[in-house]
Amino acid sequence: MKKIGPLVKKEMSTLKKKSKVKVPDPKRWEFTQLLPCFLNKKEICELGERMAENYRNLSVKEELFAQAARQAKTDLGQIQAEIASAAEKIGAMKEFRLIKCSGVIDYAKDTRTIRRCDTGEILESGKIPESERQLSVPGVGQ
Repeated sequence: MKKIGPLVKKEMSTLKKKSKVKVPDPKRWEFTQLLPCFLNKKEICELGERMAENYRNLSVKEELFAQAARQAKTDLGQIQAEIASAAEKIGAMKEFRLIKCSGVIDYAKDTRTIRRCDTGEILESGKIPESERQLSVPGVGQ
């Protein structure tokens, strides 16, 4: 046998030590990954049916949405009108209402009076207008 030098001997001992280390068995595992796959005819038909149903649903929902948008626009217009009306009333500190009134024509005095029934305030008072005068009193002087 040949003599092995100290460096070579040391390297040989390292190799032997390494060979004594147990190498583990191969590691195996399972996982999922998103990969492309070709569709078969059945899958294509099912997707087509779902797409058609979704398209019908979409059309219905779009019409419902359009109706809701129209209604919302109408509602907004009404709210804006109410705000404007309230602002006008507050600014003027009054509003117009239908109030019951009474009128009296006194032919003897040739006067006409219009009065509010709720407050008794006289709204108009004066001579009887020509348009309301009678040309003759029925049953008198005929």
